[in-house]
Amino acid sequence: MKAIVLTQTGGSDKLEYKDIPKPELKAGQVLVQMKAAPINFIDTMIREGKMPPGMMPDLPFIPGVEGSGIVVDSNDSDLKVGQKVAFL
Repeated sequence: MKAIVLTQTGGSDKLEYKDIPKPELKAGQVLVQMKAAPINFIDTMIREGKMPPGMMPDLPFIPGVEGSGIVVDSNDSDLKVGQKVAFL
């Protein structure tokens, strides 16, 4: 699968579009094929490395704190494969 990946902080040139392995889902998680994903303030702060102490996620990081798409793996949740979803 493809993803935008941040492996080091800095400008937008640090964002890489690349192939990644399908993530292993944990309880309570589903896999969504993204159809829309805005770039928001938090994603920008993370990319720039300007999050407050203790709040910066580990790198590599895949941005996307909100978006919409279609469920491709419901992971035993109440959601159904093919269902349209939005998340924040």
